[in-house]
Amino acid sequence: MKTQVITYQITLLEPALVTALDGDSNSAVAYPYLPGSVLRGALIASYLADKGTLADQLLDDGDATRMFFGGSVCYLNGYPWDGRFRSLPTPRSWQQDKREASAEDMSVSDFILRTDDPDDETPWVGVEQPFTVLDLAERRAALMKPIRQVAVHTQRDPVYGRPRSNEGQIYRYDALAAGQVFSAAIVINADANPQAAGDSKLLLHLLDRETAIGGSRTGGYGRVKFTGARLVDNSDRWREIGRHNID
Repeated sequence: MKTQVITYQITLLEPALVTALDGDSNSAVAYPYLPGSVLRGALIASYLADKGTLADQLLDDGDATRMFFGGSVCYLNGYPWDGRFRSLPTPRSWQQDKREASAEDMSVSDFILRTDDPDDETPWVGVEQPFTVLDLAERRAALMKPIRQVAVHTQRDPVYGRPRSNEGQIYRYDALAAGQVFSAAIVINADANPQAAGDSKLLLHLLDRETAIGGSRTGGYGRVKFTGARLVDNSDRWREIGRHNID
């Protein structure tokens, strides 16, 4: 499959509150990553702003339909970026010795590759850090965990400008902290999309600006900046691990 691939970074200028739709209505816990669907939504908003059209006119736009809903363009999740590489989710099969959990240079065992040892008394636990950057040359993994910000907010009476005893709610937001950088990719199936080159050019244009994602945008959350967008590959397959993941 011939592909056009764009990698880019997302800098959180404000805390990001990208959450699931279920759960307690008075609290919100952000995902530890930026879902590709949310990043696609931000690009759709930028596309509409550039075109000066409304959302209900989007499906009448052939370019928009092809780029955002046609299935030939895949928007990958944004994972923490270490300054050079885009991290990936830590495998569930990775286990660590509970006694070394706080060690800076701990060892990790992949239980997919292990055989049962009835004499093993090691207190194995899952790796706490949800993301990892693999250094294949050194056969090492740098584990990463996003920084979070927890804040409590109170609903204010719109007339009095403050909470009142009989009105208002308390909200607890567990968001991704501002200042962090995430990295994502867009993979275009050039075999299924004859306009792949043109779509890549337009997406590169949309990926050079500030925008907003997630909830509570009027409360100081969600402002991000897309940077570093570049076309990195035009080959038969996209690999998440290896040289094509270098930014």
